Amino acid sequence: MHEGFAPVPEVPPLASVPCDSPEKDGLTLEECISLALKNSPDLLAAEADAWAAHAEKRVKGTACWPNIHVTGSYFRFQDTQRLGVPSPPGQPQYFTDSLAAADIAVRIPLYAGGRIRNEFRAGELLPGLGITF
Repeated sequence: MHEGFAPVPEVPPLASVPCDSPEKDGLTLEECISLALKNSPDLLAAEADAWAAHAEKRVKGTACWPNIHVTGSYFRFQDTQRLGVPSPPGQPQYFTDSLAAADIAVRIPLYAGGRIRNEFRAGELLPGLGITF
């Protein structure tokens, strides 16, 4: 024993305590590993990153499909309104107190120069490198 150092207490080897002993009050190795995996901030962050990368890949994959936007409106007026431009006397004029409108817009990517395909492929490859865009 060296001067200035406290004696090291002797620790019995783990093999000397039987697993089914009533003195055992700790966790098993499997329980410790399971608990560490559940509560590891690094693993939780990695899982969130993987989920975000999967969602980003799905979003990029939808860019090659047509986008359809439908809008509609309805107006009810107290007084009648003329439809169209004023017409000369003797021509029929149309009046109404309610108007309805509907629009359908379709957007289809015809040529993107490979941008859509490359963004989708990047969405597959970059999460494995830990890179997001």
